Amino acid sequence: MIQTVRQKKRRKKRIVLVGLLTVLLVAAGLTLHRLSLSLQDISNIIQLAAGKISASEKTVSSLPPSLRGTIYDRQYNELSVSYQLFTLYVHPVELTDRNKVARNLASVLDKDSEMLVDKLKKIQPVIELADDLDEQQVADVEALNLTGVYCKAREERYYPAHAAAGFLLGYTSKGTGLAGSEALYDTVLRPGQFRKDDLPEINFEGVESLGAQTSDVVLTLDLELQKEIEHALEQYRKVSGAEKGTALVMDPTSGKILAMVSQPGFDPNYFWKADEQKLQGQVFYKEYSTKLVQSIFLTAAAIYDSGIKENVLPATIRAPEYGLTASKREQYWERFGLAKTVNSQIFAQKGDDPASVLPVTASNKISGAQLAVGLSSLVNGGIRVSPYILDSIYDHARAKLFHRDKALTHQERIMDPASGVHLRMEMMSQPHLGSSKGFVYSNKAVGVSLENGSSIYSMQEFVFAAVPRKRPKIVLVMAVDHDGLLPLSPKMYRRKRNNETMAGLGRKLLPRLAAACSAEESKAAVPLAKSDENYRRFLISRRLDVSSQKHQYAAQEAAMPDVTGLSLRKGLRKIDSLNLEVTISGSGRIVSQEPAAGTPLVDAGSCRLVLKSRI
Repeated sequence: MIQTVRQKKRRKKRIVLVGLLTVLLVAAGLTLHRLSLSLQDISNIIQLAAGKISASEKTVSSLPPSLRGTIYDRQYNELSVSYQLFTLYVHPVELTDRNKVARNLASVLDKDSEMLVDKLKKIQPVIELADDLDEQQVADVEALNLTGVYCKAREERYYPAHAAAGFLLGYTSKGTGLAGSEALYDTVLRPGQFRKDDLPEINFEGVESLGAQTSDVVLTLDLELQKEIEHALEQYRKVSGAEKGTALVMDPTSGKILAMVSQPGFDPNYFWKADEQKLQGQVFYKEYSTKLVQSIFLTAAAIYDSGIKENVLPATIRAPEYGLTASKREQYWERFGLAKTVNSQIFAQKGDDPASVLPVTASNKISGAQLAVGLSSLVNGGIRVSPYILDSIYDHARAKLFHRDKALTHQERIMDPASGVHLRMEMMSQPHLGSSKGFVYSNKAVGVSLENGSSIYSMQEFVFAAVPRKRPKIVLVMAVDHDGLLPLSPKMYRRKRNNETMAGLGRKLLPRLAAACSAEESKAAVPLAKSDENYRRFLISRRLDVSSQKHQYAAQEAAMPDVTGLSLRKGLRKIDSLNLEVTISGSGRIVSQEPAAGTPLVDAGSCRLVLKSRI
């Protein structure tokens, strides 16, 4: 009896609940019918109720920006800087009048209101209306006070000098430095504190940590000098037909780098266009023959071997190689450390033993950095210095510069002071080296190597310049690498007549090096506010369709490039990333190719190259 009563009560409760639920559903249906909501609106209501759309989101322009730090040259010219851009989006469920919203936003966004209305009709919980808005546009949107309209900020990295010092600066992705100085000083440039252990070369002046707000990096680089050296090297490469080149300008006594060039270069603003070789640069890779420094090395070895009280015999009566035995040449090569691995805080040389020394043979290769450091020790009084690029750190929270701790610069005396000074004075007085304006040494080397059973010939040219001649304060090392014995450009045959040689280029650059040497650094005490001009240039560049450039570049890579007229090595490098099976016939330079240049490679898996000697 009791069980029967309980079952009746349960049935009554179920009937009441079902009835109540029916009434609620009918009421909701009538409400939706009267409001004429679309499926999009219904979906947004459900998602808003579930908490999937943040109704409390604010425009980021009202929040203090925390951007990646700026990289400056020694005159506080911006090399790498971050800006905020904004994306405008709406929550359609919060809109009361879509037509009104579209009309108000059209004037700010400079877009057609009907197009915006069509976008607002999309069945999406969140609709993106515009991208790449600047701070002024965001302020104009906020002034409209539109419900359901929001702006979200993002950070974009910009390199105002474009390709200048591209490989040295590196690049970033999603706020993280991936190469060059961006990667090396990533801990400093990213917002957040860092300690002495993260940056041992900087003098913290007793402060425990820096970067409470944002920190900027000041490099030793001279942007104007960097551009001039890059331009001079690029012009010489065009005239001579050189495939690639490097240059390094540094203070031989301190190791401070004023310019560093690797060509072909790349623009960090579009780093995805560059191949691995361009991204890494050539300065720290062993690309150059030791024969390039054989003559100047033998001169230095003979001076050092003769002692302070004796002079080196003139070239007309001296013995071959100054009479130095093979064992003595090896001994001085090791003492001078010309091929010793560069102990640098810029880029580490992978796979090298810092204590390793290569014998002076024609088959060995050394890097541009090794050439610069090794030769600097012969003209600075006998001290081997490690090059560096970091000058100081600017801490925004303290509004103060924290400079490099000079005591931490690696220096190694390779000869006693008296011998070092004597060597410098004797080398600077050699009549066959340099001019009255400075010291200039140049040389070339021809080599041959085997690749895939074929002999590949190459020619390298090199120049070493120093100013002032009496006691150098700045040295320049520049080298180019040709892909054959004789570049085919007709301009090549006019080079000597126009003094367009590496030695001529070195002499031409002496006044500019002297100016950089004597010029006093006239700059503010601390970095100034971000450049308005660079910001305007940045906004103009963002108005271009960057995504279409990426697609265009990808389409170009999917077509067969033109390799006719190139050497086999250069041709293979150009098609290496296309994953083609290559058939080669003949020897010499490429005279014909199949598929033809510009042919789409969607279905192509192979290509044929025909080579012919032009001798």
